[in-house]
Amino acid sequence: LVVLLGACNNPCQAVCVEMARYADECGLAVSKDSILLCKESQAEATEAELESCAGWSDPNSLREWWTCEDLAENYADGGGAATGSD
Repeated sequence: LVVLLGACNNPCQAVCVEMARYADECGLAVSKDSILLCKESQAEATEAELESCAGWSDPNSLREWWTCEDLAENYADGGGAATGSD
């Protein structure tokens, strides 16, 4: 499912997909609708946001900053994408 949602993304939309992949590894269920909503919200990202997201779409970078617990909180709060942890 996540693979099909990964085509033709800007870097911020790619973060949505990569976070969903990582959430799956953490045993968290992320719906197709949640991924699509995240991607829609990132469709009009600014140049600065796109530049910031470019690093976060890398799986290793994402895992350095986010734990499975962080992802669980993010998705529980109705999130689905972010560009780093607090």
